[in-house]
Amino acid sequence: MSNADGGKVINLAERKQQRVATEEQDSDSSELPDFISPPTIASMSDEQLEKMLNLVRMRRLQSALIYERTQEENSQKLRDRASEALAKKSVQVFNELDRVFKNLDKLETRVIEMRALRIAAGLSF
Repeated sequence: MSNADGGKVINLAERKQQRVATEEQDSDSSELPDFISPPTIASMSDEQLEKMLNLVRMRRLQSALIYERTQEENSQKLRDRASEALAKKSVQVFNELDRVFKNLDKLETRVIEMRALRIAAGLSF
């Protein structure tokens, strides 16, 4: 085994023997500190196990709720953007229709003028 500290594995027994005088000494140096050997699941009481499981459940539930809320916010943002784009597109369509109607009016006026000129010239349709 190796770790990221240059590929060396720390031997805890040797480390205990190499402690420098400035380090705090445990009263019972034969046992490892709690941070090195946490209680195993087999040695936990039912209350401790239930407490640990509840903590895990709460963390998972909290993560799931955050994920769902984020997804809903993203969906809402997407719907908002789509609504804004639809509103802009509607304005563009109405503007185009307005231009078309104005051009159609001009076209109808010119057709009427052409008919009047044909009648004045004595031409038939």
